[in-house]
Amino acid sequence: CARNDVVVDAHIDPQQIGRNIKDLYDVDGVAFGQEMMAIAAEGQIKEVAYMWPEPGSHTPAAKISFVTRVSGQMCGVGYYK
Repeated sequence: CARNDVVVDAHIDPQQIGRNIKDLYDVDGVAFGQEMMAIAAEGQIKEVAYMWPEPGSHTPAAKISFVTRVSGQMCGVGYYK
């Protein structure tokens, strides 16, 4: 989840906590953090596709994240293809 749509509050990778979502780009230059912020909406679940390393890896892999808003806070969960 992201506090005020800016700071990553929860993530499986502790190094991601505290990062500014606006600064998240994948290896192809996709600004997926900004896309997540733009499309997340209360009562709706939207998809964002991007390349991101799996936990413990440095090699980007195809990932799909689902984003929504809950009480004004953006939340997301994803999986690797």
